[in-house]
Amino acid sequence: MARDRDFVRLVEEWLRLAQADELVTRLQRGGATPVVTVRVDAEPPTGGVRRPDEGRPEDRPEGQDGVRYDDIRILWVDDHPANNVAYVRELEELGAEVVQAEDAVSAERMFARGAVDLLVSDFSRGLDSDAGLDALARWRERAIFTGPAVFFTGRVTPARERRCLELGARIATDGRSLRRHIDRACAEIRQSRA
Repeated sequence: MARDRDFVRLVEEWLRLAQADELVTRLQRGGATPVVTVRVDAEPPTGGVRRPDEGRPEDRPEGQDGVRYDDIRILWVDDHPANNVAYVRELEELGAEVVQAEDAVSAERMFARGAVDLLVSDFSRGLDSDAGLDALARWRERAIFTGPAVFFTGRVTPARERRCLELGARIATDGRSLRRHIDRACAEIRQSRA
């Protein structure tokens, strides 16, 4: 596994999280979050997806600076969802409803099923290094999704930065910047609802 760059990068990202010790303990005890995968030819499963109305907000943990994601629905698009388990679990523990899709077609099914407040995506899908950007451009053009978007990646290029700027998207390269961008997006979402 040490030769697998993606695996090593994932472990490094986990260890940079403020709650790394807690995550390692949970994983050792078998407390990993199940991955919910949406396929084009099937109804999306609901197991493992926390609904915003489960439990009382005062019984749920708070994140840094007391930030909570209650009533925020996040769509996370990544063709390797297992890489995001710890992040998804943290978002759910902070009150967000997180649904996942492995490709643009599955993501569009999720958009059709209900409002999505925030999109988190990777740039590439398979061999297409700009699939995430191209999908967001289509969704913006067709008004399928006009909300905030964050691309979570280990590699940023000037071309990707330009394209994100054009699409009104943010780029996160580690767990801390991902959380910062999600916090800002949630503040914007709540302000627009007020």
